[in-house]
Amino acid sequence: MRGDETLTQKVARLCLVVGVGRLTALVLLATMPELGTLNRRQAAALVGVAPVNRDSGPRRGHRLIAGGQAAARRALYMAGLVAAFRNETNDCAHSTNAWLPPEKLQRSRWWP
Repeated sequence: MRGDETLTQKVARLCLVVGVGRLTALVLLATMPELGTLNRRQAAALVGVAPVNRDSGPRRGHRLIAGGQAAARRALYMAGLVAAFRNETNDCAHSTNAWLPPEKLQRSRWWP
């Protein structure tokens, strides 16, 4: 990363997003090198968070998320978790009855 100026710029741009740190940015760029050339639907499908239809004929199945890059999905989950707790306008995140179990809070390295 030190010698590659374009990679450093991409990491710096991703780190501007609340909840995304240097490690998350590096994981996303390592698992999704085409990041920046895809639209949001294509990127969601590549990560594996886009709903997939399970329809057959007249039957309408549930929409499921499946496949994709597991490492990128985990990194995005942790970034979303940190962003939810850093959002001052989110009353749920700062309430005494937090909706998240303590073990997930400890994994996100955010503990009051």
